[in-house]
Amino acid sequence: MSVALLAGLCLGLCVGLALFHVAIGAVGVRVVGLRTLRRLSTGLSLAGFAVGLIALVYLAIVWINGAAPPETQWLGLRFDATGAALVAMVTLVGGAVLRFSQNYLDGDARQGAFLGGLHLTLATVILFVLSANLLTFALGWVAMSLTLHKLLVFYPDRPAARLAAHKKFLLARLSDAALLLAFLCLYRITGSLDMADIAARLPAAAPFDVTLVALLLVVAAVLKSAQFPVHGWLIEVMETPTPVSALLHAGVVNAGGVLLLRFSDVLMQSPLAQGLLVLLALGSIIVGSLAMMAQNSVKAALAWSTVAQMGFMLLQCALGAFGAALFHILAHAAYKANAFLSAGTLSDKKPVQERSVAALFPLAALAGLSLTLLVTGTLSASLLVTLLAAMGVVTVLEARRPLILTVVTAGMVALALLGHGVIERLLGEASLSVSPLLATVTVAGMVMLCIGQWLAMSAPRWPPVMALYVHLKNGFYINSWLNRSAQP
Repeated sequence: MSVALLAGLCLGLCVGLALFHVAIGAVGVRVVGLRTLRRLSTGLSLAGFAVGLIALVYLAIVWINGAAPPETQWLGLRFDATGAALVAMVTLVGGAVLRFSQNYLDGDARQGAFLGGLHLTLATVILFVLSANLLTFALGWVAMSLTLHKLLVFYPDRPAARLAAHKKFLLARLSDAALLLAFLCLYRITGSLDMADIAARLPAAAPFDVTLVALLLVVAAVLKSAQFPVHGWLIEVMETPTPVSALLHAGVVNAGGVLLLRFSDVLMQSPLAQGLLVLLALGSIIVGSLAMMAQNSVKAALAWSTVAQMGFMLLQCALGAFGAALFHILAHAAYKANAFLSAGTLSDKKPVQERSVAALFPLAALAGLSLTLLVTGTLSASLLVTLLAAMGVVTVLEARRPLILTVVTAGMVALALLGHGVIERLLGEASLSVSPLLATVTVAGMVMLCIGQWLAMSAPRWPPVMALYVHLKNGFYINSWLNRSAQP
């Protein structure tokens, strides 16, 4: 079977899977009965696993051949290397969440309605990651948010969940407005709705127009991925069912990164938008990772970690490391879904300031190495290694387990470098090229993160650090102000 034929088969299977999800979500338990719905849900979860594995086979064949991967378009959808990787992630995680949900809500009177909502959400996510033009992309973007909202308020008698969902709804509408305005501008300056055609016509557009579109895309991505200071709703949705948290943190919150991946040509032509995204992402990384360390609740720590990890993903996009960003989306989805689905087996633990500081040593060394290489003029590789090392440290600290942190972090960095190299080859990307100013700001942010982690873990009883812990645990009270402003 040729690679092009396999791509067409994968696209057809994805469309069929999405349509079946829509059908089951629309029919619901009132028509087919709960027992039949559970069987159909099991079948679709297995079908999702199968589609994900076929997408991985497609990627493996493309990797072995070493040629540019063929693209297949149909009904406003596109299947390429990026789409294959994202579809594999969505279908595999979605299948696991569906299977988990059947036992999690067993006996609940509204289990059928919940499973139907999950199916509809998964359908919108599949169509979103495969979008090939502005219309289907915008439709998937908005529909994904609306279907998720119904799951967030699945228990309407919980005031905290309702408030978090209301804040998320308001911010999502702002994100929708920014995205639609950006798409209108793109259509005006290029005269096309096809995303590939837009990328080809973009160099002829006026710099001001491109900058405006890039800034709007950055705003939409930051709002969608719950970046500081609009992160509060993501911390408060822990009262939703666990499968919803897993799907949200492992999949839907990545939509901002997918947006920037698909419109990378726009972002890379606007230094102003790149600089703004670097600053916002660094703020989310520093606040999110340090706030994570101050939490006693496992789920709260996982939520703050998502804020930080989404910051890493957007920072990689801002620096042009789109292969690393895609790898981060895939890796984060895999371990974060597992973390939430297994959170019920964990007990809340003490803050990690009492843990070993061993994990900080490689990060400090890599940050110093990056500063040295920055002076000598070869910064791209060292900057990427620094980011991957910092991601590894945050991930290990999030696990809150008494591991040999240095060894684990080094292994994660090696795996990240390998995974980034594989995806970079699949995408046909050139090596990372970063302006000295953005690289300097990024490395400075990583050094600040390193210092903050060292203080939090090695001097927890120093009065200034104790005061900082109180503020970090409450997210510098930004969310409290938003709660007062967003009362329904």
